[in-house]
Amino acid sequence: MIACGTEKGFNKYLDKYVTNYKYIIGLKLPDQTFSIKLGATSFDFSLKDITIADFDFDSVTMSFRENAANMVIANIKNASFALSLQWRIQQTTYPYINDKGSGNIYITDMNAQLQILTECTYDKCPNQIVQQFPSFKVSIDSIRVQLTGGESWIYQSMINLVLDSIKEPLVKMIQEFTKDEISDALNQIFSHSKPVKQFQSFTDVIKDERFVNKWEIGNGFSYFKLSGYTWSTLNYYDEFIQKQMLDKIIPNKYNRDLQIAIDVQGFNNVFYISQIQRLLFQ
Repeated sequence: MIACGTEKGFNKYLDKYVTNYKYIIGLKLPDQTFSIKLGATSFDFSLKDITIADFDFDSVTMSFRENAANMVIANIKNASFALSLQWRIQQTTYPYINDKGSGNIYITDMNAQLQILTECTYDKCPNQIVQQFPSFKVSIDSIRVQLTGGESWIYQSMINLVLDSIKEPLVKMIQEFTKDEISDALNQIFSHSKPVKQFQSFTDVIKDERFVNKWEIGNGFSYFKLSGYTWSTLNYYDEFIQKQMLDKIIPNKYNRDLQIAIDVQGFNNVFYISQIQRLLFQ
C-alpha cells in the first residue's frame, strides 16, 4: 500500500494539530546547569522544574519540493514562550556563596527553519516513521529573565551574565522540544497505533501494515510505502501469499489532500483471504 499526502494536506493537518497546542502548557522541560565566570571565581547556575507557562505562534508550515535527498523544509514563524522555573546559584570556590528562588523566562519573536529527513526502520520501529534533522536554524529577537525570591545580592548583580549564559542551552532545549512535537505530528498523520491490526469482520484474519521505506518527496506531495500483507491465523500456508501479490508496486502521483491508496496486489490479497475464510467456515 501507499500512504500519500500533499503539501496542502500536511499543512491543513498541521493547522488543526497546532490549534490544540495549549496541551503543551504545563509540560516539563529538562533541567539546565551551566557555569558563569566572574573574575577569578565561578558559579554553577541551575534551572530546575522548568515548565511551559504559555506558548503562542503565528504559523507552522511545511514545504514539499522534489529533491535527491527527499528532504522537507518546515518553518515556524513568530513563536513566543513563557517558562516558569526554580533557580539556584552556587559559588564553586570560597566563600561558597549560594542563593535560590523562582523565576520566569520570556522568549519572543522566535523564528525557525528546519530540514526533515526520514529513515527506514522496518525492523526497529515498524509502525512509526523516524525523522532526522540535518539542519535547524533558530533566531530569537528577545530573551528576558526574571528571577525572584533570593535573599542575597548575587542574582541581581549577575543578571546580564545569566542572560549571556542561558541563551545557547535555551535554544538547544527549544530545538529538541520542537523536533519531538514535529515527529509526533508526522506520526499521527501516517502511523498507526499498532503495526498489526485485525479486521473487525474476520476474527482470524490479520493485516500487517508496516513502513518499509523512507518517505519520497515530489513537488507538492509525499508518500510512504507500507507492507499491506494479509493472512489467516488458522492457516500459515504459502497459498496465502500468491505470486501476483508480490508484484512490484508503481507509485502514482496523487493530487488530493491526504489518502491511503491500496494497490491492486493489496486489494487482491484482501479479497483472496476473505474468500478462503468464507470457504473454511462453510
